[in-house]
Amino acid sequence: MTYRQEMGCLARELGHLLSEGGRVPSIDLPAAVAGHSAVVSLLRAVHADVVRPEWTGATRLGPPLFNQPTPTLQPLKPTPPGPAATAAGQLWRTVAEWATAAQYEWHQSSLASRPSGKAAWSEVADLAAMAEAVAHLNGDIADSLAEAGRWEDARALRSSQPELLDTARKVRLAAATGPLPAASDLRPAGSGEILLVPTPEALPSAMNRLASLVTQAENLPPAQVHLISGVVAETATAAARALRQPGDPAPRALLEHARRLAAMTNPPGTSPRSAWATGKPPPKRNAFASSCRAFASEEPRCLRKLPAG
Repeated sequence: MTYRQEMGCLARELGHLLSEGGRVPSIDLPAAVAGHSAVVSLLRAVHADVVRPEWTGATRLGPPLFNQPTPTLQPLKPTPPGPAATAAGQLWRTVAEWATAAQYEWHQSSLASRPSGKAAWSEVADLAAMAEAVAHLNGDIADSLAEAGRWEDARALRSSQPELLDTARKVRLAAATGPLPAASDLRPAGSGEILLVPTPEALPSAMNRLASLVTQAENLPPAQVHLISGVVAETATAAARALRQPGDPAPRALLEHARRLAAMTNPPGTSPRSAWATGKPPPKRNAFASSCRAFASEEPRCLRKLPAG
């Protein structure tokens, strides 16, 4: 899968959290915190690489984003194995997986393929919109932390919410004032090199890289891309079932990779972007929910079209 496909899936899951609520009980708190931290880490990485110092309209997003609390320290327990206890907890797990995958693709991309010039402003607009969505969800995580007795973490997260929300909204609107051409997808650095797979632990990365090369190939018709992606998904599933060593993280990663490929090769129907088409700004959080859900079926740049209200 490509970076923009993964960003689209991430936005879809954030939309579900915004509309359905991101509060979780203490058993799912590690998943919520991990998901929040993964998205913040992704936004920080892309912002640091894309935004130029002279872009004063975009640089002001940096401080509230880089100062965003990420309460991942002990005594918070690790995410337990198996499915989450609640639907919100499972959504947060999926958010963490998509954000981690997107950040991996970003770091593996060549510098020449990353957006620059006007296309970089498209990336800035999307980053600001995602940061605004994260700020909306900060309140849910803060409430969950407070209910678990982590008062200091809850206070820090909630106190950071207004600045991130306000700054992200201003940057998004500022970026959207001019023409924002679509940024092309990223290409992996050194894609011509052979990637060895000496151990089962290296297999998930190799499968991800193979899928990325296939989906980015310019000389493959869509039908062949769909066919090859399906074969890769089946191979990942078979490999996961063959690896039975207790505690081995590779099977779970391979199964998740197969699930993501299946989701992209069998995409859902296009969601109508009523919040953007009508020009009527619904409540801010609901606007982000509907916009994020549509994000998955179209180019990631669609987030910049959020209403001004």
